[in-house]
Amino acid sequence: MEIRFNKNLYHLPALKKAIEDYRDFAKFVIENNKDYFVVKIDNISQEVRAVFQDEFCNYVLGLMR
Repeated sequence: MEIRFNKNLYHLPALKKAIEDYRDFAKFVIENNKDYFVVKIDNISQEVRAVFQDEFCNYVLGLMR
């Protein structure tokens, strides 16, 4: 799975904190390109796979406040 976070909307510290908090559910790699932070996610826990992307993105948004 790959999720792209627009740099105009998201801050790197929030992404790093979310990755740290979700590390028990998957393996993450974050890449920094011109316009986006690209988060590559592998080995997602089977018990959360169906809702993982929505929950992770919502969590990042919550950290942005």
